[in-house]
Amino acid sequence: SSIPERNDEAIIKNRFIYCSDPSRGLDLFLDCIIELQKKVPDCSVVIFRSSEFTESMINKLELIHDKIIYDKVIHDKIIEEFIRSDIWFYPCSFKESYCNCAAEAQLFNTVWVYNNIAALETTIGNRGLALNPNEKNYKEYCVNNLVKLLNDNKQSI
Repeated sequence: SSIPERNDEAIIKNRFIYCSDPSRGLDLFLDCIIELQKKVPDCSVVIFRSSEFTESMINKLELIHDKIIYDKVIHDKIIEEFIRSDIWFYPCSFKESYCNCAAEAQLFNTVWVYNNIAALETTIGNRGLALNPNEKNYKEYCVNNLVKLLNDNKQSI
């Protein structure tokens, strides 16, 4: 089957999608979204998870408003949410050998924001906003870059 087309009417402005195992950066994602929602209150998140959340993640999720969380679902639901999401944000510290969710994000032409490590350097390369995972004050650095991205014309990415 073919991939449905994205159109501007379908995209929810400032909506972030996370679709990987929670152990691969969800804690950092949540930390950043908590701070980001203080600066950009209309940002929302959709999270797909393949395993259980840690207690820390559950506590952080309680601090985030406007969120949708999916357990294992059929692929059509992931496609639907990618079509509606504005930004794929993947602050992963796991050294991927290949990243399926990065490939999926590129299919749907979301804005890609990711840590520039391991295979993500080649899977995404210069086609998104590459973050330096070794940056001092990583959370603040991330949030500042996300705010700038949301305030700038995302078409320049």
